[in-house]
Amino acid sequence: MSGLADKLQTGVSDNDEPVWKTTTNPQIHSSFPDKTVAVVIDVRQQIGALRIFENDTGKYLDGVGTEEKGKLVMIPWNKTWNYDTVGSIRLGYILQR
Repeated sequence: MSGLADKLQTGVSDNDEPVWKTTTNPQIHSSFPDKTVAVVIDVRQQIGALRIFENDTGKYLDGVGTEEKGKLVMIPWNKTWNYDTVGSIRLGYILQR
């Protein structure tokens, strides 16, 4: 992954509302639904991190954490990825129409 992207790169619009959930316990090797096109990580108030890995190899690809504190971050999502979380973090995903 070449870094974090904006909504122009994800193909979603302002009308696409994320499905939100908040993690409070560590989640290991979790995934989003197959039709997920983007993931939204809300680090405006919560303290936590999301780490992204490749399913087949377990290779670390990227993450969102304290360096983005105070921001709402959107990442285009690939169904061949999974994630781990640490701390309390609000996650959302946007499904393909």
